[in-house]
Amino acid sequence: PLLVSSLFWVLLTVYCFQQAAFLGRLNALRKRGSPMDLQQRAAIEAACRHLTSSYCHFIDRGEARRVVELFTEDAEWAAPERVVKGHAALLDHFGAREDQRGRKSKHICTNFWLEDVSETEASGGVYLTLYRDDGDLDRERARVDGPVLIGEYRDKYLLTENGWRFAKRSVKVDFVFNKR
Repeated sequence: PLLVSSLFWVLLTVYCFQQAAFLGRLNALRKRGSPMDLQQRAAIEAACRHLTSSYCHFIDRGEARRVVELFTEDAEWAAPERVVKGHAALLDHFGAREDQRGRKSKHICTNFWLEDVSETEASGGVYLTLYRDDGDLDRERARVDGPVLIGEYRDKYLLTENGWRFAKRSVKVDFVFNKR
């Protein structure tokens, strides 16, 4: 009973802090006199979150070529070691990733943010923790000592006739795993 009671109060406190943060953002939007209504902004945020989730799922499930569906025709994907532009180049890049059948990965994305939102464009991003292992194709589990990298995706979103898409996705790496 004491544990359940303590857990209840912890969860209630967390919920209250989350609500306070949401109300703070809501008041900031109202003060700026944003012409966009909150339901419209929430729909845009949900669509952009869905892009991030789909991107991670496609890659981690071995369907990396499908990532191209999430980008505009002239989109750019950039990492510190490479920049890829346009659907054809994206298909080559993510096709090569999909062909690495022995690679297991998990893209853990948290702390999504969205800013500079209009009815047709937005920017934002998400923190990224990437776990990856190259090994035998038929292994049940991968063994890792830690994440390969920790950083963030910085994104530009564009509303197209097919819905919201990435116009640009950049990887910013803040930490890399140090093998000892």
